[in-house]
Amino acid sequence: MTHPTLRIISAGAAQGLVRSLEMEFVTTHANVSLSCSFGAVGAMKEIFLQSLDGVDPAMNPTCDVMISSKVILDQLTEMGHLLPESRVDLGLVSTGLARPSDASEGPSNAQASKSQDLAHVLQTCSAFYVPDTEHSTAGIHLKKVIERLGLWAEVQHKVKSFPNGALAMKQLAEDRLPGAWGSTQKTEILYTPGVTWMGTLPSEHALDTLYQAALCPKGHHLELAKAFLKLLTHPEHQAHRERSGFESPKA
Repeated sequence: MTHPTLRIISAGAAQGLVRSLEMEFVTTHANVSLSCSFGAVGAMKEIFLQSLDGVDPAMNPTCDVMISSKVILDQLTEMGHLLPESRVDLGLVSTGLARPSDASEGPSNAQASKSQDLAHVLQTCSAFYVPDTEHSTAGIHLKKVIERLGLWAEVQHKVKSFPNGALAMKQLAEDRLPGAWGSTQKTEILYTPGVTWMGTLPSEHALDTLYQAALCPKGHHLELAKAFLKLLTHPEHQAHRERSGFESPKA
């Protein structure tokens, strides 16, 4: 007998939350496993669309649960690829700064609460680790912020870009370069051992992204997918979502 595998395609921002609830889900639903893909929202959108064409179901099976920014889910819903009534909010995720957990050299560890503080960090850091500046929510935003500060030409050589924020933070932790900083979404910073959350970007450059989850009508395990969404959004897990970096949407 073949055991069901729930296919989840998710923005990297939700990786910590999904992984932290995975064991509870598979324990509750015997013989079920999860097959998860995490990454930048643009890349995950492409993988999602490829999963619908059925060209290589062994390598990229049809999606059951899609987790991404509201903007991406709006696009996919309009295209008819998601069930509108199934969409649920996971919460808002801030973009902010990170340092290696044992960092002691280089720029001050004080939060960059003003534009001039952020500019100082960018100008004096030895390296700046970020997610993909072309396909990820945070990476696209960070490049625009640096350009807005008039510093892109000056600091571009120090910007180290990775396919997603989780990989950027993992490398920041492993490299432990003196004076290095990084930036991505709060969930990815909190999820990564070896890096420390240093606070949000200055208010004039803030980015709070609403993440949602939804069901794909072409998925093969609709009832299991509904159960997983219920687990992700259950009121009993509100404190857990907040610890993972998700905040309740502002009224």
